[in-house]
Amino acid sequence: MELGRFRVGLRVPDVTEAAHFYRGLGFSEVGTVPADDGRALMAILQREGVMLLVDALVGMPFAATEREHQVQSGPRGLGVALGLGVDDLAATYAYCQGHGCTITAEPADTSYGDRVFECIDPFDYLWEMSQPVAVVPAEEALQVLGQDWSQRLSSE
Repeated sequence: MELGRFRVGLRVPDVTEAAHFYRGLGFSEVGTVPADDGRALMAILQREGVMLLVDALVGMPFAATEREHQVQSGPRGLGVALGLGVDDLAATYAYCQGHGCTITAEPADTSYGDRVFECIDPFDYLWEMSQPVAVVPAEEALQVLGQDWSQRLSSE
């Protein structure tokens, strides 16, 4: 099986529940790896060439290292934000609100031409959902973004 060149693996307590949630964000299921007891051990999803590997928090054949212990005890995804471009930000926002996400930043237009909101999904991963709303040249967007961030940092 040829997997996408870019893959992200997320460890979750319930693979079936998580795969269902991520299908609601536009990922389609490629397949699942069953455990001996019949539950899903891994679900492989894809969207626009990106593979999302949804792995069981417990039961994967990973070495019993300190890092693995930390992964299992959480928090999951600390320091990582997953960005997802969508066609309908309002519908994605409503989906996330209705499916147990914690909204951490309300939808807002950015200086780089996207409308964005952030949420923590039911499995403790931070997502930044975005939809283009204006065309801003990359160099201009980077310049304005740097100025915005500098102002925000100086006001804290």
